[in-house]
Amino acid sequence: MSTLVRTLTNADSVERQHIATKSVAIRNRRIRRVVVILSAVGAVLMAVVWTRIEVLRLGYEVTRLHRDVAELLEQKASLEVEIGRLKSPDRLLRVAAERFGMRLPRGEEIIYDAAK
Repeated sequence: MSTLVRTLTNADSVERQHIATKSVAIRNRRIRRVVVILSAVGAVLMAVVWTRIEVLRLGYEVTRLHRDVAELLEQKASLEVEIGRLKSPDRLLRVAAERFGMRLPRGEEIIYDAAK
């Protein structure tokens, strides 16, 4: 009888071992699923955060570019005023007289070309 009990006990422990192996495999599959799901959720969250950061960065860059455009437009306007001042006839007459010793011609110094 003792052999029979030992055989039944061995069979019972093998059966229990088989069930334990199955439960470990099932638990491992569940763990893998959870890890995959958490990884996917983490990847999606990282993508969302990255896009938000990019939107903020681009927003700051657009603001900076608008400020740069405004500054350049101001600079352009002041340069156009400067060009107008430098091209003024009064200034040109003064510079011609001071730097080059030029003056407006007098009546007898004007020569007309009748051929044209």
